Amino acid sequence: MKFDPSAFPTKTGVYLMKDGQKRILYIGKARSIAVRLKQYFSLHDERAMVPMLIEQVETIDTILTRNEKEALLLENTLIKQHQPKYNVCLKDDKTFLAIRLSTKREWPMLDLVRMKELSYDQGEIFGPYTSAFSARKTFELLKKLFPLRKCTDKELYRRKRPCILHGMKRCLAPCVGLCTADEYQSTVRDAIHFMHGNTKEVLSDLKRKRDAAAEEKQFEKAQIYHEHVLEIEDLVTSKTAVYPLLQGAIDVIGFSRSAGYIFIVILFFRDGKLTSLEHHDFANVVSDDAGALTSFLMQHYQEAAARPDHLFLPFEIEQQSVVSSHLGLKITIPKAGKKRQLVELARINANEFYEQEKNAIVQNEDLLARMQETLMLKNFPSRIECFDTSNLSGKDAVAAMVVAIDGKIEKKESRLYKIKNSEGDDYNAMKEVLERRYKKTEKGNLPDMIVLDGGKGQLAILEKLLERHDIVTIDTLALAKEEGRHDKGITREKIYRGHGAAAVELDRFSPLLFFLQTLRDEAHRRAIGYHKKRRAKTLFRSLIDNIEGIGPRKKEKLIKAFGSPKAALLAPEELLKETGFLTEANIKALKQRAYSSIFSSGETESSS
Repeated sequence: MKFDPSAFPTKTGVYLMKDGQKRILYIGKARSIAVRLKQYFSLHDERAMVPMLIEQVETIDTILTRNEKEALLLENTLIKQHQPKYNVCLKDDKTFLAIRLSTKREWPMLDLVRMKELSYDQGEIFGPYTSAFSARKTFELLKKLFPLRKCTDKELYRRKRPCILHGMKRCLAPCVGLCTADEYQSTVRDAIHFMHGNTKEVLSDLKRKRDAAAEEKQFEKAQIYHEHVLEIEDLVTSKTAVYPLLQGAIDVIGFSRSAGYIFIVILFFRDGKLTSLEHHDFANVVSDDAGALTSFLMQHYQEAAARPDHLFLPFEIEQQSVVSSHLGLKITIPKAGKKRQLVELARINANEFYEQEKNAIVQNEDLLARMQETLMLKNFPSRIECFDTSNLSGKDAVAAMVVAIDGKIEKKESRLYKIKNSEGDDYNAMKEVLERRYKKTEKGNLPDMIVLDGGKGQLAILEKLLERHDIVTIDTLALAKEEGRHDKGITREKIYRGHGAAAVELDRFSPLLFFLQTLRDEAHRRAIGYHKKRRAKTLFRSLIDNIEGIGPRKKEKLIKAFGSPKAALLAPEELLKETGFLTEANIKALKQRAYSSIFSSGETESSS
């Protein structure tokens, strides 16, 4: 676009740069919008991504604000909403795991949940965890150290005797009154203290309980408390990184920028101990270092379940006092001494993650270059789309598309398809999904290569479709399984190439074959998973809908009582009787239908 400074306001606000299709590329803020935009369109801006951005900009929208604080908050809100390509955009944490302690219940319990399932009025929330492994490891440790109930509310109040977990010393068994409410709440408080890093209080309480149990000659209970004390003491002493001068909750931020990437590392210190590390990476960021770190902090800490008291940063950020006040965090830029050493430690970790990522990128590029050479491809396979279909005896046919960009599977790009007119035929199913994907596609959104799970037949369907839509630039492959196998073992498979080229058989230990198998297996896994989900939904809905004597009202009551048609169908007779609205004939019909429809099913599942 031709830039005219007079067309833009000189006041404070937010600007949105858009491409020709009105997609937002970048969102920024400025004290004077016109002055800031002039910097972008001058030839003096040395930031690497700016020329690439400006080349795509067709229009710029502006939103005026009363002051810089409002501009900062609005910018953060719009970035989270639109996720522009050239901004620092945190991944949506709604898919991350968190640990919930449901303190609002009479007998609280721990569970592991996705952030999208949470509301903060449900009790204590710990997370989100960017690493699912770390979340599950912490959850298992909590269950071991703090024997709270694991059963549902309905199961809790129904039990007449303790379950096996009580015998394993993993539950206090409040269901049958084997512990008092005070004892249970004391364990709940210990779990909360432990998750907040207050291990001293937890140890003190456990030792007091141990000694009290020993005095009352409850030696088995005293032994359990003693084991928990030893486990926590071992956990605490295993933290070798101890900094006595750091008290309270402190996060130390490390920042590294190189080759178009930004890496940010957070070191979590709690009462002088380095408890964990978290890292984030971003590509194609236009903002300078101060702006990028400001945007990251606003997104990361604004909705965090547990914030630190203090942040150590490597350099000053934009509107530092505003950010500090808005987030409720004290911000310090250490200049020297022990605290500066910690910031330097965080930076070293950020550099290390960059080196690891760089090595992985180089390896992927080498692999893709060898693929282009070995398979004689027209294009460098930067974007690869892989398809697979799945059905059960021709019913509930579905398909999955998995996308790999620069050798890495991108989950957000993947798609699932419900086949509408498959007629029980794998070829027709593949034909339909390919037609839906490519008949209206934009030329700029085409892949470099398409991979199908199948053989010559599927490949012929794809080539005819591409020819019909005048798409001639894409490489096409079909990966034929060895003797119909779909396992992940080391197998010999044929790779059929488009335009009548001879099939290729790679060595079974070939990294190229392994990469293609990984793509194919991921598409297969997604197709099978989606098919099972649809199949189960159809199966249980049809069973509930067609039971004699159970009309719409009873069906609605059943779902409300048990949570889903499947749960209602498989519920024990005792629970069905307790509902109060089912007759003996209704219950008998439910059980007969469940048995005949589920346990007598002999169908088998298939995938192309």
